[in-house]
Amino acid sequence: PLDLLSDERHLYSIMPYANGGELFELLDMNEKFTESESRYWMNQILNGLESLQRAGICHRDLSLENLLVHNDSGALVIDMGMCLRIPYNSDPSRGLITPQGTCGKWIYMSPEIYKNQAFDGHAVDLWAAGVILFLLLTGFPPWDRAVGTDERFKYMSAGYLVQMLTEWDVGLSSDAMDLLQRMLFLSPTDRLSLNQVRAHPWMQQPSQPPLR
Repeated sequence: PLDLLSDERHLYSIMPYANGGELFELLDMNEKFTESESRYWMNQILNGLESLQRAGICHRDLSLENLLVHNDSGALVIDMGMCLRIPYNSDPSRGLITPQGTCGKWIYMSPEIYKNQAFDGHAVDLWAAGVILFLLLTGFPPWDRAVGTDERFKYMSAGYLVQMLTEWDVGLSSDAMDLLQRMLFLSPTDRLSLNQVRAHPWMQQPSQPPLR
């Protein structure tokens, strides 16, 4: 919120204005984005996640539907209703968050959230960001649910994402597919951190906002 105001009966939260609707709707209009455009949106998403991480919270419901667009070029993370504080130890390393029940949207949900296991707050948000990047680049979801009975999830999260996308001839660069794989491994400890995503060769290339 930009400001908080109150009177005898109400609390008013003054929020930034976004005139472009959801990023989901913008993707639906474009079908998919170029790698340069997708990289632009990914930078916007990482900026939002960095702000959340600095505040010591995880979102747990990051999705295309929870990213609002302004003037077709800026994105804001919204819908903080599932946010949780991340526990920090005295060293100060992050602790795991105790199971909180299955929550969020199926496509973006990490396997540890799906199984209602203890989870790393950063890792589940970066997982959702990886799913969003997949959608931006291809125009279709990587799987229906992050569960072993879903064949696409089973093989992509096990390290065969590049092989599958190559066989499907989706036309992505090797760097783009490598980044997707490194964000979407089954084990949270194998996934890239936010800083590692930023440092990935694909993220270092030029980006541009989508053209109307």
